[in-house]
Amino acid sequence: MILGCDISKWQYIVGSKIDINFSMVWMKGIRFIIMRGCYGKIIDPQLERYSINSEGIFPVRGIYIYVLWNVSAKEQGELITKLWKMYNIELPPALDLEERSKYPGKDNARLFVKDIVNIIHSEVGQYPLFYTSPGWWSSYGWTDEYFINCPLWIANWNVIKPVIPKPWTEGTFWQWTSRGDGRYYGFHSKGLDLDYYLYQWTDLINLCAGRAVNPLSTSNNTIKHIRKLVY
Repeated sequence: MILGCDISKWQYIVGSKIDINFSMVWMKGIRFIIMRGCYGKIIDPQLERYSINSEGIFPVRGIYIYVLWNVSAKEQGELITKLWKMYNIELPPALDLEERSKYPGKDNARLFVKDIVNIIHSEVGQYPLFYTSPGWWSSYGWTDEYFINCPLWIANWNVIKPVIPKPWTEGTFWQWTSRGDGRYYGFHSKGLDLDYYLYQWTDLINLCAGRAVNPLSTSNNTIKHIRKLVY
């Protein structure tokens, strides 16, 4: 497994005299980051800071959209793909599916999510990740085989092994706690969401479909320090 974290505006204190040092984050053992791109159609105010400062340090970065049911699927799908392209993100975009407010019912929500998925797939060439929890998915999700195309990022805390909801038979990422020590890992916040990629480096690089370089094999000077720190 490979340790990573997901971050949003809450990991940065506005006005702080000390910026987040992503080289330090790497040295503390974090090997990938997934940044919040937007909340519906509201762009995370720290996305640009995180993206610029982490590029060249982390070979694998992701971006997610917190999906809202009262913002059109078209707007949300187009915005997250625009941000994904703008900031040269390596992982395919992720849909954060946890919102309960204004849920339109299972049938309408299924079509809504499929519309976002189709926009991302047509622009990126890959299916998005799905971030969700066993509890949310059992109440609001779907068992269509179609969704197996979307790698599962499961949020399941305080367990030895995550619960994998249908239609998936295995997860890809696992958010295993929301109580990581943010300050230890180099962020401003006391808490931090920590994640595992559940397979190996080569699998993680392959998930990026040619947009990432493997720090264990590349001779690219910009990430030589990364390869030295991995082993």
